[in-house]
Amino acid sequence: MGRVLLLPLGQSPAVEVSCEKGSPMSVVRKLASDAFGIPLPFVNLLRDTEILDDTTTVDNDFLALSVITSAGDDKAVRRALESIHTFGSCQDPRIVRHVSDYMKHPVWQIRTAAAQALGKIGEPGDRESMNVLMESFDDAEWNVRRSAALALGSIASGNGDCVLNRLIALINDENEHVREAAVEVLGELSPPGNRDAIEAVCKAVADYDQDVAYAAVGSLERVTKQHDEIAIALLQDSYDHTTGEEVRDVLAQALRWLSGGPSLENAHCATRAQSLDSEMED
Repeated sequence: MGRVLLLPLGQSPAVEVSCEKGSPMSVVRKLASDAFGIPLPFVNLLRDTEILDDTTTVDNDFLALSVITSAGDDKAVRRALESIHTFGSCQDPRIVRHVSDYMKHPVWQIRTAAAQALGKIGEPGDRESMNVLMESFDDAEWNVRRSAALALGSIASGNGDCVLNRLIALINDENEHVREAAVEVLGELSPPGNRDAIEAVCKAVADYDQDVAYAAVGSLERVTKQHDEIAIALLQDSYDHTTGEEVRDVLAQALRWLSGGPSLENAHCATRAQSLDSEMED
């Protein structure tokens, strides 16, 4: 017998059904229709990823949101995980466990898709999912590290120093896309006034990559407040020891805000607009 875990795109609970191996997908669609009381023409959840069609047969046990197969079809698995990220809203523990398993898949694109899916369906505060994502901060592929950081930001609110310390360490990543994601998420999760977070964000404001620096500017207002003497000292020191004009401009914006100036968000938007205008003129 083959096992099928049927998951609707809404909040209804999962339903596990069995069918003969070799059954056509039309039989599975009928099982889904009966399980959820939906007229057969509206049973589309098995087709979202274009993995299954009416010529597919049930030869192995598989999981369906859309579908995660256990048959070793990497392309199918990746599409299924991407579909969960796009459409999934059911936080069934069975789905979360299966998705977590794919975080150790040898194909990095699948690990990336699994991280994104966990960010969508992981239960907020779920320690197991959070640990799986934080373990991926050491992944060899930057795409996986970045996706894991962003996913952690979706499910890790209010979960203490362990999460913050891992994000702070990730701000030192060799890849600028990972650093950008890490400083954004740190700003979202850190309680205001956390000194370690403030120091990390201030350091990131001086990053040579403009996207990282602007992300840090956005986080600065969330982790600290105006007239913070320690933050001012850190940024002033960076300003005094930095020669890059673009980096100094960002640092100057942050220092003006800390000294009582206008919102960094408004300054950031204006500077980005000027930058884009200059690029278009070039």
